[in-house]
Amino acid sequence: MSFRIKLLCILILSLPATSIYSREAQQTGDLTIVLTGFENNNGLVWISVVNSEQGYVDEHKAFCGIRSKITNKRVEVILKGIPYGEYGIRTYHDDDGSGSLNKNFLGIPKDAYGFSNNARDLTGTPSYDKVRFKLNASAVTVNITVKKYP
Repeated sequence: MSFRIKLLCILILSLPATSIYSREAQQTGDLTIVLTGFENNNGLVWISVVNSEQGYVDEHKAFCGIRSKITNKRVEVILKGIPYGEYGIRTYHDDDGSGSLNKNFLGIPKDAYGFSNNARDLTGTPSYDKVRFKLNASAVTVNITVKKYP
């Protein structure tokens, strides 16, 4: 066999192994999101999980979006097999079922809302730096207390 044929065979045989290795190398974990602080069980809660600052700013670029019913003034959602990395969560209680966060004439939310790390900012939405957290274990739980604007 010529050197070129041997080299080509080695390269072809090594490709699947490299591909399998890279899939196994990506670690994943389960993300449990627990929301409390609801005044009632009306409507739905909207949850946006983001994995970048771009996703945090633009909801269309979110890692995933979830709608859930509220039971006993509490919500628990488990996302399985999420790749390790940095994430942030923003959520609001769509109490009246309008499909959007209701705001007053000044743009201040009327609905209860919350962020990962229970970040709050009286002058607007907290920065991505304040809400981000690491998913770097087989199971991570994020607790968020939703509140109305003070």
